Amino acid sequence: MKKLLYSAFSMFALAPYAAYAALSDAAGELEKV
Repeated sequence: MKKLLYSAFSMFALAPYAAYAALSDAAGELEKV
């Protein structure tokens, strides 16, 4: 149970970083054009 809670917490904690990385990557692709 603790492991599941920890993985869920880490997923929520990392979500903003993943979204930012995806957005910055997309922005980089747009700048190339």
